[in-house]
Amino acid sequence: MRTSQRTGWAGWAALAYLAFPIYGSLVPFRWQARDPAEAFQAFVALLQGPLLIDSRPDFAANLLLAAPLALLLQGGRRAWAAPLVWCACSLLALSMEAAQMFFSGRNPALSDVLAQSIGAACGATAACLLPPSFWQRSQHEQQAWRRRFFIYLAGLALYALMPLDLTTSLSELLRKWREGGVRLLPFQGWARSPWTELTSSLLDIGLWTLAGWLAARAYPRAGWRVLLGLFALAVGLELAQLLVMSRITDVTDLMASVAGLAFAHQLSQRHAVPDALRGLNNDQPLLRWAAALAVSLALVLLATWPWQAVGSGAELRARMAAQSWLPFVSYTLSQELGLLTSLLRRVFAFAALALAWRWALQPKGSALQRALWLGLPCAATAALIECLQLGLRGQTSDSGDAVLALLAAAGIAQWHGGVLHLGARTPATTHSQAERPGRVSAVWAWAALSLALLASLGLNHLPGLPYNVRELFGGFGGMAAPALLLGMAALPAAAAWLAQRADPARLGAVRASLWQLPTPAILLALWLLLWAPTESLHDVVGTPTLGVGDAAELFARLAVLLLGLLWALALGLAGAWSGRRGWLLGLHAVWVLPLWHGVVVWGANTDNLVELMAGGGSLHATLCWLGYLTLLGLSAAWLWRGGTLRRLLALLLMPLIGWSLLQSGTEAMLIKYGQAFSALQFLLSEDRQHYAQGAALHARFAIAHGLLLAGSWAALTWCAIVRRWPRPADA
Repeated sequence: MRTSQRTGWAGWAALAYLAFPIYGSLVPFRWQARDPAEAFQAFVALLQGPLLIDSRPDFAANLLLAAPLALLLQGGRRAWAAPLVWCACSLLALSMEAAQMFFSGRNPALSDVLAQSIGAACGATAACLLPPSFWQRSQHEQQAWRRRFFIYLAGLALYALMPLDLTTSLSELLRKWREGGVRLLPFQGWARSPWTELTSSLLDIGLWTLAGWLAARAYPRAGWRVLLGLFALAVGLELAQLLVMSRITDVTDLMASVAGLAFAHQLSQRHAVPDALRGLNNDQPLLRWAAALAVSLALVLLATWPWQAVGSGAELRARMAAQSWLPFVSYTLSQELGLLTSLLRRVFAFAALALAWRWALQPKGSALQRALWLGLPCAATAALIECLQLGLRGQTSDSGDAVLALLAAAGIAQWHGGVLHLGARTPATTHSQAERPGRVSAVWAWAALSLALLASLGLNHLPGLPYNVRELFGGFGGMAAPALLLGMAALPAAAAWLAQRADPARLGAVRASLWQLPTPAILLALWLLLWAPTESLHDVVGTPTLGVGDAAELFARLAVLLLGLLWALALGLAGAWSGRRGWLLGLHAVWVLPLWHGVVVWGANTDNLVELMAGGGSLHATLCWLGYLTLLGLSAAWLWRGGTLRRLLALLLMPLIGWSLLQSGTEAMLIKYGQAFSALQFLLSEDRQHYAQGAALHARFAIAHGLLLAGSWAALTWCAIVRRWPRPADA
């Protein structure tokens, strides 16, 4: 039988929360001398009215400010204490408004007192309605997790509806629609503010990841059903945001919620921890330290972007003189929603940093000792960010970030279990026990593919997209993008299938590969003919000139092009398995290479890929292009199957070799459109007027290579899950 004992956690939580309204009401603490009698008369006049509510969001924010305090003060007490709690909270509100008379920059208002009084009444009433078990510590672990889960969901729903400027007016809703407040396609609005939209999506992923992880702890046997319920909640909150004037209803937010819930599902499965991370807890501390330092460096670079330094020492001194060293002063300059969003972004960022350093340091001892060990690198990183922001234009330095870093470190130090415990392996399961997880994994694989196809509808809204890609995915008004992405995803998936089937030990493997290799190329060519813009296909394989039928010639050229790409990629992906699969696929070079070079290069009668190849289409260029695809496939195979060293080589060394191959196999100088540029600039630049060069070109190649590598790895993983391929032992 479950036993319960009464605890005083609500009182301690109320005491800790009390600092929040007091500090927020008086910051930035600029004292101004004032006659007490005059201040008293002004305050009495303020209370006499008139009552003016200048801003609905401000009124709602003050209401929400007092509600948690009253809720915690009333928690666990009898109902007769509710009026006393309300009086105490209302008196606190009056005291804070009166104290603001003596601080410059603060504007006391009667509406603030009214809002906080209403919030206190709501909080005290809600505390009386909650069951007594909510305020008691239960020895039933799942019951405690469920309490945390529902508290978090309440906070998540409240954040989704902030700043509570609700409306049901049809005219206001139509105005919101006309102003772009409803986005039905993914990534709409990213072109105007890509950094803001990216960070917002990452925040949404983090919020729903935490929701899914808490759900897995609260309902461990519910499985995917609780995640489906959370997705329904995400849809409901997104629809509710239609009634919030300052919030944007966006399909991208729903995609972020799916990504977060999927990630939470993987975190909650012990068997989902990559094998490469197991064993790094003790025997490879340098890699753990390198990972933690990389996270710290990435956080510093992202927090100080775009790195525009001040122009002179005088400007730096002026910024330092105007700097307030009180924590969270800059937060008060934002509206309620912006303040909360900025706070959540920093909390998640520093929590990720604390996780990385906990993995690297693996501190022992009590929770306080672990918090001190984690607090040092986290606070040092936050301090470095604040110091750099002082010397950068467009940046605001606030010592409150260091406080958040210390709080995040303390929270992670208290955390037991989850993704940090990587040492233990999952016990062996029988075939019947493993059958259900296999089906669930296949469902997640299909769901991930569907999500990627949905995201492709908004591909053309992404900023910085190369011109050629934008043109390719722009067919049928962008509605053909999912079909094109499906065809492109089928290329590495078919290559993975070919690599897995090319087992010399299999009877008739050589003969079977003769028809297995061209079949996917033919099917993909037919698919692309249906959905890709004809002009884009002509740019790739050239305009038909042989007079045998434009469609037939275009299909034949496209099929041969895809055949070479498929073969080269499969040759690299064969590295995921032991045996002589690579040798068997390599034998096909005897006929694939001459056919590909003859049709794509020698047989080209118009401008196509040949003009981008070094030497006008030399054999050396052909080998470099196909060699890059083989390198890409091998990198994906090593990421899927290789050991730690091979994975590091795939991520660090292979991109450099790939850059060298493409540099050697592409034309270094083209004169076209009245400009001179290289083939790589032509392929990777955003438009035909501004060609990327130098570091920008290298960055674009790194992003493109990373996306191609991720796509190849995802296709290999997807096939392995859906086809239930056994994963070979790590090399």
